Amino acid sequence: LTNIDEFLFSGCSSLKDITIPNNVKNISDYAFQSCENLNTIVIGNNVDTIGNCAFALCKNLKNVKISNSVKSIGTAAFRDCDNLDSITISKNVSNIGEYAFGYYSLYNEENDNFDNIKYNNYKIYGYKNTAAETYAKENGFEFISLGEQILTGDANQDGTVNIKDVTYLQMHIAGNKNTDGSPLIDETNKQLFDSIDMNNDGKLTVNDVTALQTYLAQNN
Repeated sequence: LTNIDEFLFSGCSSLKDITIPNNVKNISDYAFQSCENLNTIVIGNNVDTIGNCAFALCKNLKNVKISNSVKSIGTAAFRDCDNLDSITISKNVSNIGEYAFGYYSLYNEENDNFDNIKYNNYKIYGYKNTAAETYAKENGFEFISLGEQILTGDANQDGTVNIKDVTYLQMHIAGNKNTDGSPLIDETNKQLFDSIDMNNDGKLTVNDVTALQTYLAQNN
């Protein structure tokens, strides 16, 4: 199973806490819409896309953890989630659709349509200069910065991602140190660690070196 299909769990009242498994890559449109008893969602480490209205109308949803692998969040993905008063968005998310967070729909009799209304005091947590900050500013939500963005794969933190980062990561894994005896990469820096933990397995290994090489090949 690599895809959770449209409407697959829509309206399922028995779902309360769910973890999307790591083998899933896409959560399709309306997949969990109207699961009114859903309280907590943990998005798996390989999910790339959250579809339109995927979790809309989940009225009791309070906790959402979006993994670093997610790149796109669809239109109204979390609209009408009345108990979700904030969201933390990964730096890797590059696309956020309209009304994805912080909105509910209200029927307008005059035009026989639904208006999108903002929740009061909704908060967006994320990194500076990312889609999260752009979405917050464009929609008038409070943006709470988690720090400056570190580029994915920028192991040596020079602001660019290239073969030098592959070498630097290899040297760190081999145990090389800075002149003061400290590790080349400060693994306690969560943002830095997440940016070079290329396979999202919570540790830095040769597998991340291979994944970084693949990432460079695909993005250059």
